[in-house]
Amino acid sequence: MDEAFRWFDMAARQGDLESQILLADTFLSGEDVPKNERRAAAYLEMAARQGDVGAMFELGKLYDPTPFTGEKPRITILGKEPPANPSMVPKSAANAAEWYRRAADLGAAGAQYNLGNLYISGTGVPRNNQKAFKLFQQAARHGDPLAQTNLGALYSQGLGVPIDNSKAYMWSTIAAASGDAQARANRDATSVLLTQSEKQSAERLAATCVETQFQDERCD
Repeated sequence: MDEAFRWFDMAARQGDLESQILLADTFLSGEDVPKNERRAAAYLEMAARQGDVGAMFELGKLYDPTPFTGEKPRITILGKEPPANPSMVPKSAANAAEWYRRAADLGAAGAQYNLGNLYISGTGVPRNNQKAFKLFQQAARHGDPLAQTNLGALYSQGLGVPIDNSKAYMWSTIAAASGDAQARANRDATSVLLTQSEKQSAERLAATCVETQFQDERCD
């Protein structure tokens, strides 16, 4: 591995994107070498500065101090800081937001979702429900079920957008079809606020949005 690493490292430092991603993945996974986030981050930043959107997103996750990182709906209560580890990337919400923003601008749904969560909680960026709504909307239209769940919740609560229970029901219905338990609970809670006719209309629109891959202008 030492000789192979030397060649891959040389290629990475000379700008070879595949070598940069390979070495970043190797240090993140801990396969063949001790796991080391800092070294992974160095290679990811090389790739990110060449425009690799996946590297931007992964950098954002490494810096992100919050516990969601695209794996579950928003959680805002943070645990105690873990002991310092020289192989770990120091957490920085501001750095996470910056790399998420770069990836989000290039259409990465996961980055749009995570950045939306930062805006909702005001972590690393000023709290801004309107920006969070727009980011969740973008990610939801890319098919991200967690963003669809959050978008439905924002419509239901009137955060960043006027309350619209039909849209809340529609987005919760779409997310629930992906198996999201929170979306099912949100859908059921919203359903009692709608007439049968309103629910049927929202369900038809949900089906249209999925069938058109959210290209219909009403899928907002």
